[in-house]
Amino acid sequence: MKEILVLQSDQAGAKLFRRDDAGQWTTPAKRITRSGKLVLKSIGLSLPLIAFYAQTWIANGKA
Repeated sequence: MKEILVLQSDQAGAKLFRRDDAGQWTTPAKRITRSGKLVLKSIGLSLPLIAFYAQTWIANGKA
């Protein structure tokens, strides 16, 4: 495992944990905000974080 993505369920946001070249988990985790871009190097994925929330009330801004 090279990366762990933890998505927030109450608002758009995430923490990304990644291993460094020595195999150690980097700390602190990288924080990604609503307007941020998510890059998962391990699978070649790059997209706006808000795309993960596209079909939820979080993306629409409704509570």
